[in-house]
Amino acid sequence: MVRKARNNASGSEHDLQLTALRGMPKNITTYAATKAGLASLAEGLRVELVRARSPIRVSTLYPGYIRTEINEKVRNAPFIVDAATGCKAMVRAIESGKAECFVPSWPWRPIGFLMRRLPVAVLARMF
Repeated sequence: MVRKARNNASGSEHDLQLTALRGMPKNITTYAATKAGLASLAEGLRVELVRARSPIRVSTLYPGYIRTEINEKVRNAPFIVDAATGCKAMVRAIESGKAECFVPSWPWRPIGFLMRRLPVAVLARMF
């Protein structure tokens, strides 16, 4: 990856998740832990690539609900957007060059802020 970027003078690597922010209960626990691991991996790659003075940049995207085939039957998906809207938001986020982005930004950025800071007791009542 680094060699390819040096040859091309640019490049990017991207990682996607929202549940990585906090541990989640019930059947989401393993899924959330896996996503948190990917977020940590992305951060580690980001550090390594900066140390190597690589032109590759790693963007970690935390998408909210985006309507796709995998969730087409889900009834309770607040703030869901269609796939075209979600994909455009992801492209804008990647092109922004920011290390971490919530997609779409509204309302997921404030939700992400709260998710990282809410006490466990509050999360237990929410889920």
